[in-house]
Amino acid sequence: MIRKKVKLAYITNDSSRKATYKKRNKGLMKRMSELSTLCGINACAIMYSPYESQLELKKHCKDNQEKEMTLVMFNNI
Repeated sequence: MIRKKVKLAYITNDSSRKATYKKRNKGLMKRMSELSTLCGINACAIMYSPYESQLELKKHCKDNQEKEMTLVMFNNI
């Protein structure tokens, strides 16, 4: 699936900028999850948001994922 090239420019509309930030943040978290799964490592990201006063630490642990996969596998049987 080919996506169009993203034009890098300051987004002047505040609500549009916030929505774009959330979408890109979600995409980054998905990539971190994929990296953690493919490489079998624990991944961590520190996200700075201009919309929140505190830094947010996102962890993706393989242990939790293995537990979830085990539950899904046994529920499908």
